[in-house]
Amino acid sequence: FTRFVSLLERLTEAEATLESHREVTASLERRLVDTNADAITARRRLTTDRERLKASLVAHTAQLDRLRRQLADQERGQSGVIPARIHALQDENNSLRRANSVPRRHSAMHELDVDTLVLASTGISADEIDWTLLGLNPPDVIVGSPQSGDESSSPDEPST
Repeated sequence: FTRFVSLLERLTEAEATLESHREVTASLERRLVDTNADAITARRRLTTDRERLKASLVAHTAQLDRLRRQLADQERGQSGVIPARIHALQDENNSLRRANSVPRRHSAMHELDVDTLVLASTGISADEIDWTLLGLNPPDVIVGSPQSGDESSSPDEPST
């Protein structure tokens, strides 16, 4: 009979231990579900922020190109030639663009996101942006972008 009682006590202890393990497992499973939900939310936020960055860079690049053309046109209109100051700035700008091409080559070797790394220096086209994710339409974002046929020129090409 004592052996039966001893076995019964061991069985009760084992069941208590098992129940404790079940509670810990259930707690860990809940934490895993919560962590996965947080990760999904963070991923969505990161994707949205990236699209916003790309959209703002597209708008900024378009505006900057328009302003550069206007400045060059104004300077040419006044004297018929580009002043040395503007020419020096254009040379510096072209030099910086060439220097910014270096991260593109090196980032490919290190498996970095090349487009994000050199986005500001190389520019991106509006069709690369997921506008629906931002809840916007491209015409709503790219206001004041040049509508002339001058759009075919690459931002890496020097404008003279």
